[in-house]
Amino acid sequence: MLWRMLRTDLRRTGAIGVVLAGLVAIAALLAALGGTALVQLTGSLDRLFTTARTPDIVQMHVGDIDADAIQDWSAGQPAVQDALVSTTVPIPVDRLVINGVPETGSVLQPALTVQNPEFDHLLGMDGQVLTVRSGEIALPVYYALQRDVEVGDPVTVRLDGATYDFRVAAFLRDSTMNPTFVTSKRLLVSPEDLAAVLPHAGEPEYLVEFLLTDTNRTREVAEAYADSGLPQNGMMIERSSFYLFNAISHGIVIAVLALLAGLLVVVAVIALRFSFLTSIERDLREIGVMKAIGLPRRTIRGLYLVKYAALVGVGGLVGLLASVPAARVLTAGLRQQLGAADRSVLQVLVPVLAAAAVVLLVIAMVALVLRRLDRITAMDALRAGTAVGPGRRRSPRLRLWRSTRLPPPVWLGLNAISRNLRAHGMLLTVLTLCTFIMVVPLNLHTTVTSPAFITYMGAGRSDLRLELRDQQVVAQAPALGRALATDPQVGRFTELVTIRQEVRNPAGEWESLNVENGDHTVFPVSYLEGRAPTTPDEMALSSLAASGLGVRVGDAVPLRGATGERRPTVSGIYQDVTNGGRTAKAVLPTAGEPVLWDTIVLDLAAGADPAVVGRRLAAQWPGVQAVDVQEFTRQSLGELVDQTRTLTGVAAAVALLLAFLITAMFATMVIARDTSQIAVQRALGISDTSLRTQYLTRFVVVLLAGVLLGTVLTATLGQYGVAAALGASLGAPAIRFDVDPLLAYGVFPLALVLAVVLATVLATRTFRRTTVTQLSEE
Repeated sequence: MLWRMLRTDLRRTGAIGVVLAGLVAIAALLAALGGTALVQLTGSLDRLFTTARTPDIVQMHVGDIDADAIQDWSAGQPAVQDALVSTTVPIPVDRLVINGVPETGSVLQPALTVQNPEFDHLLGMDGQVLTVRSGEIALPVYYALQRDVEVGDPVTVRLDGATYDFRVAAFLRDSTMNPTFVTSKRLLVSPEDLAAVLPHAGEPEYLVEFLLTDTNRTREVAEAYADSGLPQNGMMIERSSFYLFNAISHGIVIAVLALLAGLLVVVAVIALRFSFLTSIERDLREIGVMKAIGLPRRTIRGLYLVKYAALVGVGGLVGLLASVPAARVLTAGLRQQLGAADRSVLQVLVPVLAAAAVVLLVIAMVALVLRRLDRITAMDALRAGTAVGPGRRRSPRLRLWRSTRLPPPVWLGLNAISRNLRAHGMLLTVLTLCTFIMVVPLNLHTTVTSPAFITYMGAGRSDLRLELRDQQVVAQAPALGRALATDPQVGRFTELVTIRQEVRNPAGEWESLNVENGDHTVFPVSYLEGRAPTTPDEMALSSLAASGLGVRVGDAVPLRGATGERRPTVSGIYQDVTNGGRTAKAVLPTAGEPVLWDTIVLDLAAGADPAVVGRRLAAQWPGVQAVDVQEFTRQSLGELVDQTRTLTGVAAAVALLLAFLITAMFATMVIARDTSQIAVQRALGISDTSLRTQYLTRFVVVLLAGVLLGTVLTATLGQYGVAAALGASLGAPAIRFDVDPLLAYGVFPLALVLAVVLATVLATRTFRRTTVTQLSEE
């Protein structure tokens, strides 16, 4: 009997059932996709880190080094399982040519290296430890994904008159330097080729790496090394940071998918609730008969629950099945960059559980709504002709004589809204969520592609950055500064020298910190609190650094370096998503301190092209890396930009489809309920166009209110959520959306309007079949 009733009801309201099932299918699809991507991400990272034997601690160093002393020290540390010193040879980008294209203008910092025998392996695309022969080179997978380089392409390195030719033999995955926003890249060559290049290259850089027996003792070993006096002229990075760097861009996709799935569950529940209330109003007499003959309340609820559970179940199954091919597309880039995960039961179980959670949550909400049936008495139900509907209240009507300036169809549409605010409130909620779903990813994408995003990367907004990394090149900084002062194409500029210092944390331990010194008022960064330091007794900290040290503006921070110890006062806290989000800015004297790198930041004169000026300066000053700031942001955040662009497209498609389906469903149910009114108006000579205008007015007005509310939510909750996510992971807790007004306030809302208008027009095509004669026959 239940199956027969279900089939009869679905034949009567087939379109509405399809829409409801479709909503659940989309929600289940997104939830299953998020689950699949999460399993793939964690599985790929675990396999990559396990196969590569990723080090637990990496200490970068520039300068003289005694590898034997490091091995002797590590042998005396019970928590150290293995140690190595890896040599890398930095290659200035203007000396590197890939497939005939010079790398001048690239923001990357490539360095030649050889395969490590013990751990920190560089892996091939097959996931195995990679080896290359003499004359061959393996490039990071970044070049294949972002630069379209292929196996067999030529690579040329020119150093001090010597030219070295290589052929791309493979692409590699580097567990420590894989992400695009990590600009350091290791290029694998044979030991013979590295030995040949080394005498002609600049000063080599070293990676002092440790593999521990117990990862819980990472801080203990790091502090012991910091106090040992061994080489440490550079950053120290821990395994957890490598994991975070690799996960962050793909993690954002997973988080947004989860958010979209959650919002769609809310929409599905709202739609089901409205469908249920409409169904009750239509079936009121039947409900009265069932109550009058003594059917238990549980049985009556069960009839409706079976119907909606069937719709929800079918939708969930369709979404789960659709997620299988969709997941292959979604995770294709992830697998290319990080490698495939080992096969696991979780790859099947997690998406199934995610889709099942959506289905069960929606069914549970339906069960709660069905309790409304208990409040309907048999007498009220049998008097359905005089009832307004269960729980439905009439709102005050608009008076036509007070609205003489409005065309009657528009007035009737507005009056319908005022008479049934609750039902239209459901549509308003859905369209508000559609706006939110559509605009938040868009604003995130326009923010990360904005020139102003550089201020969240610990740098001020400028036209050009001159990077001096090699110590011999750093020595040319004063001469370069004098040349820039007389260059007619250069406007203002400032020199920022980064040195390594140690800061005492709340536990009393010393930890390394990169401190950038110079005039920070010329190109200010984005400060959360306070201001830039202006004296040697002041220092500004990044948000994550200040949080880790437990200090605020006005607190003194113990700081020590090669020239002694001092206690500068925190003058400001800024946002920085680079170097793990832990940096500092000061005006300390740098004489006697080991310089990590030197940066000259400059603005150009009016009309000067940053790319042209950058190429000229790089040619005039060999070894200086000239970086267009916009290009720097694009290359550093290329992966994140691609992900947010994809998310924007997916979210827009979902929101438009959602707006169309919900409006079509809402219009269909409202028109079915208003059939008698429509028939009477047509009998009185009111045209179908006029009738259609009434419904267009209702839905477009609700949509415009939804767009307004959705925009407000995007600027508040959406921005707060994005800032919280980036703050927790990267160090930008107060990021502000850089909105493209044309897209956010024009194109996207207009697309929503078109979707709503199209749905309304299609739903109102039934007017021509609605007549008083037909109504009388029924």
